[in-house]
Amino acid sequence: MTIRWKEMYKQKLCSPDEAAKLYQNDDVVIAPLSNGQPPALVNAVAKRIINGELTGIEYIAGVDTRWFDLYQPELEGKVLIDTGFLGPATRHWVGQGLFTYTPCRLGETVDMVVKCPREKPITIVSMVVSPMDEHGFFSTGCNVDWGWESAKLAKPRHIIVEVNENMPRTFGNNHLHITEVSAVVENHIPLVELPEIPLTKEDELIGQYIADMIEDGACIQIGIGGMPNAIAKYLRTKRTWGSTRKC
Repeated sequence: MTIRWKEMYKQKLCSPDEAAKLYQNDDVVIAPLSNGQPPALVNAVAKRIINGELTGIEYIAGVDTRWFDLYQPELEGKVLIDTGFLGPATRHWVGQGLFTYTPCRLGETVDMVVKCPREKPITIVSMVVSPMDEHGFFSTGCNVDWGWESAKLAKPRHIIVEVNENMPRTFGNNHLHITEVSAVVENHIPLVELPEIPLTKEDELIGQYIADMIEDGACIQIGIGGMPNAIAKYLRTKRTWGSTRKC
């Protein structure tokens, strides 16, 4: 069975330019947040748009930490960039009115892009994954978010993965099988890590105040920025659910 998955992997393995040929005019593309966005594939798609081979592409992602060729101001009117969570690469252009910002709660993003009535359906989901295991599964690693769930629920025409050996394999329900994937691209580049943000006095005070209200064993979601970092700093004294559970 392992040999079967390896052969299927080889058959679907292609260059970013070849995978970009799967895109069609007016496609709606979903990509995960941050490191889950596939840079080699996105830049190959941008090349097709620049060359006049594609038009009407809608790209939905968020927490954009890398600059992609797709974000060039010259492509205004040729591609719609829609971000649900502003990142360093898109914040300025959203402010300039070139990109679209659709604010949403993280837990509701999949419902927003998949279940809510849309003029155009989701047609392609693309994402970075860890290398395939012996059973033919890829892990979505540190980006188990709307990308993976959209791939499962939206029934897109294509699911395209960009394999990166630096994407960690994580446990839980976050995997894609080689049989679900239309194309595989390999791009082994370092993952992006945002620089440490210095905490202000206000961050420290508010962070400690909020952390004091969080009970041992709580399940929380921490955002990005000085305030969330301050909260996390003062959570170090808390006890996890596992350490408080009675046997």
